[in-house]
Amino acid sequence: MLLRNMPSTMLESRFSVKRCPYCPVMSADIADILSKQAIRLLYGQGVAKDLLSTEVSAPRKGKRKRDADDGGSGGSKSDDDGNWTAQAHFTNANYHSKKFVLLLFINSENLLDYRTCHDLGRFIDRLVESSRIKKALEACYTGVLPKGCSPFIYLTIQLDPTTVDVNVHPTKREVHFLEEEAITECIADAIQTKLAQSGERTFEYQTLLTGGVAGADTGKSIKGKEKARENSTGNDAASSTPPSGPSAVKKILSQHKVRTSGADRTLDSMFLPTPTQSGEGDNVAARHGVDTVKKRRKTREIPQSTCYLTSVSTLRENVKNAKHKELTEILQKHVFVGVVDLVRELSVIQVMTKLYLVNHGALAEELLYQLGLRQFGNLPRLKLDPPAPLRPLITLAVDTEQNTELSKLTKPQIVDSITHILISRRDMLREYFSLGITVEGMVDSLPVLIQDFTPNLDKLPLFLMRLGPQVNWNSELECFDTFLRELAYSYVPGPGPLANPSSPADSGENVGGNHAHAATSQQEEASEKWQIEHVLFPAMKWYLAAPKSHLTRDVVQIASLPELYRVFERC
Repeated sequence: MLLRNMPSTMLESRFSVKRCPYCPVMSADIADILSKQAIRLLYGQGVAKDLLSTEVSAPRKGKRKRDADDGGSGGSKSDDDGNWTAQAHFTNANYHSKKFVLLLFINSENLLDYRTCHDLGRFIDRLVESSRIKKALEACYTGVLPKGCSPFIYLTIQLDPTTVDVNVHPTKREVHFLEEEAITECIADAIQTKLAQSGERTFEYQTLLTGGVAGADTGKSIKGKEKARENSTGNDAASSTPPSGPSAVKKILSQHKVRTSGADRTLDSMFLPTPTQSGEGDNVAARHGVDTVKKRRKTREIPQSTCYLTSVSTLRENVKNAKHKELTEILQKHVFVGVVDLVRELSVIQVMTKLYLVNHGALAEELLYQLGLRQFGNLPRLKLDPPAPLRPLITLAVDTEQNTELSKLTKPQIVDSITHILISRRDMLREYFSLGITVEGMVDSLPVLIQDFTPNLDKLPLFLMRLGPQVNWNSELECFDTFLRELAYSYVPGPGPLANPSSPADSGENVGGNHAHAATSQQEEASEKWQIEHVLFPAMKWYLAAPKSHLTRDVVQIASLPELYRVFERC
């Protein structure tokens, strides 16, 4: 067939159907419909649905060129209108593409005998290029489309063949013609007028509903504010109904769920309470209930004291320099899961989808040290009423010490030496650390490092004894550092070293005393757990600058939810 031997440029222009002068049935409307159908087939529905059309012809004598578009749309392309006519299909402001597409055709060619128009492929246009027309038409969309977006334009022009110059390029692809600037101006004005008449730019969007079923299509298109108003009304109505479709709410996989609140579920909630726990344990929780938590939240900010001592400034700077960014971030974003073992000082926290086993004793010791350094010289006081005698407390701790025989001093001499050191430095201890010791050797106050946290007074004898040999009293910087270390060590939650590990239950006697001892022990454990969960770990989020030394020995990742699910899927 003849169409098989047709050049590719002519095949591309085949959808441009011209009106046949010998067939009155082939009207301008039919040609326009066929051209749009061809555009839809070749370039898709996305281009065809946003098309606008216009026809332009040469202005009549006595008229200005800019008035040509007034009678352009709907007018005929007869020779009475002038010596050229043009028809354009172009996209509106809603369509935009990265590449500017211009299909320019000039003058129909008679491939066969065109006495009849039974074969629409007989009358085709010549596909050409014109840089001047392309720049002029692209300028029409400068104020319509966003920067970087381009339109689609199909343009066909009927000219006198004698006015066309095809010898511009060896391939005969680019052409020039007479009155090119005037014709281009008329076409550009017509396109701009049509774009201005098309109205504002509209957007199509899909609202994510929480439920409900989409209504039936009414066949009417709603644009602009009316469509937005209808969608907002639909959202309000759908929000009151539960989701009914699988795509209404995006489902989150179980391995990616993250604990966001420590009140969701803890380890203690997974065990059935014993009768003793349900009695005394609940009383402890009630005493440290909602009112205490609210009070603590209001006063949880611990201001840093103003101190001009060089040694204190150096210690504070050392804490900042030793801070490990990743470990500190883990503690700041953690959610408390539960206490695993009070004796071994182990707890579990969750950070995103990972579980960590942490040594809460070591972390609490570092936290209390930094809080003591933060409040240096301005520590609150815990008043002891009645005051505790200093010498008997130190004697009690020295008597239980196992390695005193290695010292050159006897136990009474050790007690006298430690007592003398503390009483002689009582003014410094009271001013800097709020540790009150009277001239008579009575301990009347202890420092408070964090609100709502009461240290275990069973550790007081050991604390006072260790202040003698473990604190370097000869250097100011080392004195402050070692004293705060000993203070933090003695304030860590846990049973005191002087507590009797044996229980009355071992002898099988005094059954009533056994129950009383068990109730007291469980009450102390409940109180200790409450302080760890509600006081120490929240304070770690705010004030602990965790050093790198805790990363390898005190914080260990024990599980990752995505990895656990992979293991379970293999089973």
